[in-house]
Amino acid sequence: MRQTRIFPFIALALIFVFGACEHKPVASEDSFPADTIDTVAVDTLPVDHAFYGVAGDFGMSSFVLITDQGDTIEVTRTADDGTEGVIYGDAQPGERYYLLTTPDKQSLVAAINLTQLNRFVTDYIIVNGRLVFHPENGADTVTIDDVTDERLLYHTSSGERKVMYAG
Repeated sequence: MRQTRIFPFIALALIFVFGACEHKPVASEDSFPADTIDTVAVDTLPVDHAFYGVAGDFGMSSFVLITDQGDTIEVTRTADDGTEGVIYGDAQPGERYYLLTTPDKQSLVAAINLTQLNRFVTDYIIVNGRLVFHPENGADTVTIDDVTDERLLYHTSSGERKVMYAG
């Protein structure tokens, strides 16, 4: 007898719970103005394990960088798998560098002497060791082959080799 009195209350409570929920349509891309939709997929953006700073000491097997944030990073020039890191430009303590490391930040992948690079080009960014000229106006991504005080040697994505001379 007692169970039959509780059943109407349970049924009423369920009606209130489910009746309070409104069906709300799920927003689609069509419901947002076109200029508010972000079309860049986050997982397609390159991960750049790079640091910017001033070179400290160089050794035969190490590279030391004092980052722009004041941290000191010391990496080996050879990764655990035997891959040699590459330094583009002269290895000079006190000059600015872009330092690309392995994901564990223990080994050098590439270092670019920015002090020397800035003698040839100033409108650029570097992403994963690749130089991007004019990132705001029709970017042109190239690969650096060599940079010295006298020249910047690089090649385009089509393989065309180009050179800029100081001057």
